[in-house]
Amino acid sequence: MEKDIEVKSYWGVNIRNEYIIQDKDTLVVILPGGRYTTLAPLLYYSYNVSLQSGYDVLAIEYGFQRTDKDVDFNENTYLHLTKEAQEAINKCLDNKEYKKILFIGKCLGTYIQTRLINKFSNYKQKHIFITPWEDCIDGIIKTNSMVIVGTNDVVFKKEHINKITNIENVELKIIEGANHDLEKEDYKESLKILTEVSDFVHDFINK
Repeated sequence: MEKDIEVKSYWGVNIRNEYIIQDKDTLVVILPGGRYTTLAPLLYYSYNVSLQSGYDVLAIEYGFQRTDKDVDFNENTYLHLTKEAQEAINKCLDNKEYKKILFIGKCLGTYIQTRLINKFSNYKQKHIFITPWEDCIDGIIKTNSMVIVGTNDVVFKKEHINKITNIENVELKIIEGANHDLEKEDYKESLKILTEVSDFVHDFINK
């Protein structure tokens, strides 16, 4: 069953977050980047992998993504993004009894998901961080998580990767030569990476 989870946004629009209900007691929450929506390849296929695995899925949209306004990414912005995502998730939790929440975030979404960890501490959680921010490191370390990052990522760099290497609860996937969007100049190589990442997601969420 499919329904929209509606949230009134700080940015003056009504967000209709897509919510797919299936049979299992796990909710997968997809959190996009600022310019990397849930329809962009890495999240689109993470969404489909989650559905094919039988999970319920909530695809979050940010209010500013529906406007043409420039956004200053500051604490006030993050506060509202977190609040709106939390409201959407709570509406799903009111709709059905879940035992586990599995977060999949990309870039900005990874930061929002770290801010949501303590909001849902009474649920079992797993986290997938796709090309995270440095500010996510503390959240990554304290959760059952997988991090997927490229060696040519200009945001999450080698020194950041070193901080989460050999952490027992962190499954680290490093893709040689991939940039912040986990792509290379050769489109065929980028498609191979997309398949590889989708397989990583599949294996992690089904453990």
